[in-house]
Amino acid sequence: MTTARPVPAEITSLVAQILEIDAGLVTPDVLFTDLGRTSLQEIELLTAIEDRYRITLDFGTFVDLKTVGDLSIAVAAATGR
Repeated sequence: MTTARPVPAEITSLVAQILEIDAGLVTPDVLFTDLGRTSLQEIELLTAIEDRYRITLDFGTFVDLKTVGDLSIAVAAATGR
């Protein structure tokens, strides 16, 4: 479910902040496993995304997202953007 579409800066910033990595590493096709996401960071990221965009994402669906681009698509679908 990857995309070539750019990831919104807000999502890039949240991912970089929570995973404690340089924002330059956050690209649409980068795998979360390559970024070293831990289970605690999964919960923190999900909470931050839900709070920022005022949406609810199913946790099982969220942890199945493989790339930052997949997350971006899920957020866009949930917000209707």
